[in-house]
Amino acid sequence: QIVKKSLLLLVIELIIHSSAYAQHEENHEALTISAALSIAQVFDAALSNAPEALANEVRQRQAQDYITVGKSWIVGRPSWELNYIDDGVLDNVGQREMEAGIRLSLKRPSQRREAAQLGESYEAQVDAWSAYLQLFIAGRVRSNLASIEAAETMLTLEQQATQDAERLLESTNILFAAGSVPQLDVMQAETLLLQQRRVELFAEAEIVDAEREYSTLTGLQIRPANSFSEARTLQQVIDKNHPTLRYLQAGIDLAEANVTKLKRETAGSPSLTFGVRRERGINSQPFTDSLGVSFSIPFGGGAAISSSVSHARREKVDVDIQFLDTWRKLDAGLHEVEHQLFLTAESLELSEMELALTTQRYEMVLAAFELGEIDLSQVIVALQRAHASEKELADLQLRQQRLTSEFNQTIGILP
Repeated sequence: QIVKKSLLLLVIELIIHSSAYAQHEENHEALTISAALSIAQVFDAALSNAPEALANEVRQRQAQDYITVGKSWIVGRPSWELNYIDDGVLDNVGQREMEAGIRLSLKRPSQRREAAQLGESYEAQVDAWSAYLQLFIAGRVRSNLASIEAAETMLTLEQQATQDAERLLESTNILFAAGSVPQLDVMQAETLLLQQRRVELFAEAEIVDAEREYSTLTGLQIRPANSFSEARTLQQVIDKNHPTLRYLQAGIDLAEANVTKLKRETAGSPSLTFGVRRERGINSQPFTDSLGVSFSIPFGGGAAISSSVSHARREKVDVDIQFLDTWRKLDAGLHEVEHQLFLTAESLELSEMELALTTQRYEMVLAAFELGEIDLSQVIVALQRAHASEKELADLQLRQQRLTSEFNQTIGILP
């Protein structure tokens, strides 16, 4: 009775999970699989669909604006100046004076060169950002394709396990009909099959989740038929051409250019004012018209300059620290992945040997059970151990490929 009750509860639980999965499946349309779709096309789609791609146009426009400003000899905008003098409310002798002109703040030659350098720094940062973004999105694509591959592999293994459970149940029914085993063994085999079908159901759900993530990442409703795999790069060290380091270095160059720019702005710029003037001393005199030009050059203020620039210098130091810290983390991560790859390769050999032994043991135990030499519980233990060994081997193979992708990602290689 206890066994029957447990079996009934398991069937009910399986029905509940099946209904939940069916509802989950209705909300997800299975992706079309195409052999014509390449990994490069998937990567391009993910890059175009990335939220971070919205920053590309803004960054490019910013760089172009700074380059345009750097070519100009004028600081800021010209200003219109107007002066008017009239003694009508005081002495009222007829004095009138009107002056109108345009004032321009000019760049020193060195200041213009530094402005051009700032524009070039922004342009270099845009290029570095583009390479950094490509590597960043590549990491997302690698992770998602690996998840799809793992889900499909595990589903295949669970489907095979379900077939083995069905085969065991069939053998048990035959033995029960011949009077060789009790009904309890049949119920135990049925329980095993139901449990395995539930595990297979969850494996199918993993594919649904991975495909949903793929659609969100790429914006596509089609995925490649071929499994994603890549060879480990021959490069062994992190160098300055790494996209992340290039982007941080561009930030350092930009911070240095901003320090120089702020120093010049605080020091002030020479100004040029030119215009016309009309004046007279008294009512009996005629108006005199003249053309005026004035030029001013600021000087001094060293203390004010130093205090204004100190904050910009501190920001540059912060970027320097981030650059060095990132380089160290990348190097440490690379060595850790390399170590894990070595351990995984060694474990693969042992796992293959273990799978061969557990599979052979299961076939022998099953044959002995069909001959009535052993009971069902020993067969179930052997079957579960063989399936566990098969999963462990597949997991190690998937892990090796993931680590290879992670190694290439850490080095800075695109798929």
